[in-house]
Amino acid sequence: MDLEFYKKLNSYKTDSKSFSAMSRRIRVNAVTAEYYERLGKEYEDLCKTRGGVTKDFNVLISKRVGRVLRCGRFIDTVRFKELGIHEVKTIKLCGDKFCGNCQKQLANARERKYTPLLKELEKCFDIYHITLTVPNVGALFLPKAVRDIIDSFARLIKYISGRKKIRGINFGGFGYVGAIRSLEITHNLKRDDYHPHLHCIFAFKKGLNLDNPKVFVNAFSFNNGRCENKWSAFEVFIQKLWKLCYDGDRVTKTSIESSGGYSCKVNRADGNYHQIFKYVVKGLLDDKHAQQRKSKTGRIDNGLTYEEFKALFFALEGRRAMQGYGCFYGLKFDDSVLNEPDSSEAEIREIIHELRKMDTDEFVSEKLASVIENIVKKNEIYFSRKNIRDNLDSLKEE
Repeated sequence: MDLEFYKKLNSYKTDSKSFSAMSRRIRVNAVTAEYYERLGKEYEDLCKTRGGVTKDFNVLISKRVGRVLRCGRFIDTVRFKELGIHEVKTIKLCGDKFCGNCQKQLANARERKYTPLLKELEKCFDIYHITLTVPNVGALFLPKAVRDIIDSFARLIKYISGRKKIRGINFGGFGYVGAIRSLEITHNLKRDDYHPHLHCIFAFKKGLNLDNPKVFVNAFSFNNGRCENKWSAFEVFIQKLWKLCYDGDRVTKTSIESSGGYSCKVNRADGNYHQIFKYVVKGLLDDKHAQQRKSKTGRIDNGLTYEEFKALFFALEGRRAMQGYGCFYGLKFDDSVLNEPDSSEAEIREIIHELRKMDTDEFVSEKLASVIENIVKKNEIYFSRKNIRDNLDSLKEE
């Protein structure tokens, strides 16, 4: 093998840090699996219908337990044993919404895929990051709040897009072309309540400067008696319209002018789209893991409690965390993003062709612990398609 070949091979190589990061993240899955088992037993009399087939809730949950426990622990490779080189074909993931390993990779895969599209749109439109909030709720009311916030956003879009008219207000002036909404839930530990909110991307026509000037002051401007935020006229308008949509009130020009509002922020995205692609419980789990690291015991079950897990499970079950509207409608934000083909396939085939000239290959399923040991202690090489490597590398980011 010449130097050029090794350069090409190294460009697809994955180091041990990526696999070690995955190993650390999936440790918490043992606790998640316990929570699922407990949930299945607690609601063992519950039945669930999917696709016309009714199954016991406990049976469906037990399948999740198996997937969560196996997540990332086995890696399918093509091994060239004598050369000590392995091609990573697939990593068996669970895709569970409470798996930090899967959700971290999915969030970064979304960001890599759709950021170029958004930056291209910025040439023709102004892209805004809009955060829509609602009052905090207790665990019992979280499922309803999540359902209402998703339904209310669809209602809001009808007005902003001009599909639903309000006498005296011309929404056509915004030049709306599309939006993406992303659900996130955080937890207030002191009050023991939940804060569902939406991070949104909106594309409007250029030159409106909807986020400036920030000159208006209202109740959401103050924190502990200090004025920390001022709002643009558009922000105040969105705060009022959003409250009417969420509360289910009649929307008219008069009701908008006389309404209060819910805190909403509008800022030019300026190429920064990270917030929109975060996974739904990222903020909550980050807080929990920070508490966990500070704990004296360091136990992995010092993070999310069972009661918190249960509240989030029923709030998020069957809910789509991300959705595109207008020009973004039809974009795939689900797990399929992790497994899409990429342009490196041809070069990978060339590498495999050269390796087969020197050694026979075999398909094997390797344990994650063995992969880490092979890289660290035996200096063996693991390489993969670009999207797999990027997904693994994203786990090292905090």
